[in-house]
Amino acid sequence: MLLALIFANPSILFRVSMFRGDIAKAAAKNQAKKWLPITLGPPHPHSRVFSAPASVRRDPQPATARLEVPGPSNAKKRSNARFSFNILSEEVDRLRAAVPEYLADAVRDSTKKTYSSFWERYKRFCNQNSLPLNDAESVSIFLIALAEKTENRKSSLLAKHALKYFLKLELPSRKSATDTYLVGRISAAISKKFGKPVKKTEGLKSETVKKLLSKLLSSGSFKDERTAVFILLQFIFMARFEEMARLSKSNVSISSEGNIQIIFPSAKNYEKWDARTSWAQGTTGGEIEPIKIVQGYLAKLSVKVNWLFPNFRKGRKGKINFCDKPLSYDNMLKLFKEALISIGEKPRGLHGTRSGAISEAANSARKPEREVTARHVRWKNPEMLDLYHELSLDNKLAPSRALGLYD
Repeated sequence: MLLALIFANPSILFRVSMFRGDIAKAAAKNQAKKWLPITLGPPHPHSRVFSAPASVRRDPQPATARLEVPGPSNAKKRSNARFSFNILSEEVDRLRAAVPEYLADAVRDSTKKTYSSFWERYKRFCNQNSLPLNDAESVSIFLIALAEKTENRKSSLLAKHALKYFLKLELPSRKSATDTYLVGRISAAISKKFGKPVKKTEGLKSETVKKLLSKLLSSGSFKDERTAVFILLQFIFMARFEEMARLSKSNVSISSEGNIQIIFPSAKNYEKWDARTSWAQGTTGGEIEPIKIVQGYLAKLSVKVNWLFPNFRKGRKGKINFCDKPLSYDNMLKLFKEALISIGEKPRGLHGTRSGAISEAANSARKPEREVTARHVRWKNPEMLDLYHELSLDNKLAPSRALGLYD
């Protein structure tokens, strides 16, 4: 009946053919747009998401089905886009458990040991006084008590860093009480009340080092020779005591060109320069020849001893019995002061050897580039060298001379 009606009326047949043509054109147009297949997975991190038009869906899809079309390749939008990983929940739990481990590795072992001491004292303090750990008032009271007991700001400020480290370690997702306004103001007040002018240790000069070495090496005593080699290497390598004390015999070597190489296993800030190794010229052309002094000392060390500066005891008939233990700070400081007094010099701290060498190099006419010196002394910031730079009288007068008054 329907077919008879269509063929009886040509206008209806024309409209049907036109409708079929419109469908074909629409299909071609949609093909030109290249609609992508519908996916049910997570959207691309840098994509714009559209719902697919019903006219191009070949298969029935749930209402949640979404179509991914890559978004614009705008660098700024990419950098601000939130990136997501498809990680199983078990893996997320493992990574979450690893956070404290990574935080713990963020500081050196020596620093961690110092921090642990303050943290244990703080926990006992809070426990005895029924105070919460991660609390601004608790931290403030502890810092004040520490400052008043020691009568200096150093211990209090160091304790603040220690508490911040462990509070972040114990509660990584919570704000540390050490970051609060109250603790910040209390720390500033402690610094103001208990701060003292910093007294710089008077640095050793090359002439003083020469006198020390001549005196110590001429005594014929192994103890004096050990002290002499310690002072010499600390001076030319501008090293800290802790860097020197942890040296083993294998860390020191002599190159074929006659230069001395030291690998500092406990070098501070070596990550900055990726360098534990330092070099120093082995010959001076004068009476003091570092290479000969070091070689003579190494030859006297027992093959059984590992440390470069070991402790020892004298046995029968003056025999040296080495101990498998490095020289302590207190012992070395005592020997250093005795050596200074023996040549008529004022006793001072061990750091004066390092600071004196740095200052002399910084003010020398042959001074190296800042980055070279920073690498040699294992500093993070080359600008630290400015603290050791001594201005000449002409440089000190230069600002006033620049005034028109002096024309």
